[in-house]
Amino acid sequence: MKNENYQPDFSTNRLLKDLKSAKTLADEAGVPLGIGEQLVNLYSDISIAGYGEMICQLHI
Repeated sequence: MKNENYQPDFSTNRLLKDLKSAKTLADEAGVPLGIGEQLVNLYSDISIAGYGEMICQLHI
């Protein structure tokens, strides 16, 4: 990234792991995540379909 030579290498499974962790922490704190649960479901479906190791690109 420093030299503007960033190659995305974040798999869908790694994103799903992080989303699940965020959901667990939110549940423990009693904080509703709203769209977070929908994202966990979406990326779980993607992973189950066999695309979990594909590179995931998020554009925010």
